[in-house]
Amino acid sequence: MKSYVIMGALLLASLTSGCHKVYYHNGGPLVANKDAALVSEWHHDGVLGLVEFSEPVDLKAYCSTSGWSAVETENSFLSGLVSAVTYSLYTPRKANVVCK
Repeated sequence: MKSYVIMGALLLASLTSGCHKVYYHNGGPLVANKDAALVSEWHHDGVLGLVEFSEPVDLKAYCSTSGWSAVETENSFLSGLVSAVTYSLYTPRKANVVCK
């Protein structure tokens, strides 16, 4: 019986969680070939988003000569599921950087 309650809670958490993206644009024209300029890095935080476990994304390291055009943080279904299982004590997110 206890396993049914746990499975039901996990199912409810996965059905009510969603994917989202936050997009920052640095002005100017967008890069035409976004996939060619894309750099991805995982960012880890937790405790309801109050504590960062990884360093901030270093835009100068990725786009040292040309500068950055856009930054996008993404919460996928799998990272939302990890967050739900850990009660938001750990939340991985993917950060995508597009250079000019």
